[in-house]
Amino acid sequence: VLLIACGLLVRNFVQLSAASPGFDPHRLLTLGITLPPARYPDAARRVAFFDELLRQVRALPGVLAAAGTTALPVHAVRFSMALPEGQPMVPLAERPMFNIQQVTPGYAAAMRIPLRHGREFTEGDDAKAPRVVMVNESAARRYWPRENPVGKHVLLGRQPGPSEIVGVLGDVENLAVGTDPQAEIFVPFAQIPWATQNLVVRTAGDPRSLTAAVRACVLALDRDQPVTG
Repeated sequence: VLLIACGLLVRNFVQLSAASPGFDPHRLLTLGITLPPARYPDAARRVAFFDELLRQVRALPGVLAAAGTTALPVHAVRFSMALPEGQPMVPLAERPMFNIQQVTPGYAAAMRIPLRHGREFTEGDDAKAPRVVMVNESAARRYWPRENPVGKHVLLGRQPGPSEIVGVLGDVENLAVGTDPQAEIFVPFAQIPWATQNLVVRTAGDPRSLTAAVRACVLALDRDQPVTG
């Protein structure tokens, strides 16, 4: 019995090791930043901080790409009810639940997540622009089977109006390693800017060699701002 259990454990480990998580984890540096509300009380200040931070980090030698996201793979942090176009109009509590991420432009490119349809977010998808979202493949298959969902709409949470789907990203394991990805909606960070962001930095060499330089960019903007993770 012990030999059988060990064999199954080894087989499962090999299968998990060989499975693609949906993004490229190699040469990827991640850091967590939570802006204190006393110094960053409004959306405009939070957006300005992360915009400037990304500009500086992207200019560092050895950085190939950089972006921000409120959640990292297999670490979902926010969920919301949403009503995909084509579903019956029901009360909020009866609507499907989705993983929600707020991401900056360049997120899919930095993580090397394939863009299946449409486009990524751009700098033009800001607070003054019409509301837009991206969805993952799991959401697309579930709610728009055999259709391209680009151009469809999603009513997110308690928002007064729907958001237009502009892109479909490949699935990434978003709850746990080795589990099926859950339906996910991506929102432009500039349209719903949380105080907490994960910086993801794609590097040409060892990511750890750039930790100090990226941290220095944060401290140059705010010398009291901690960096975690």
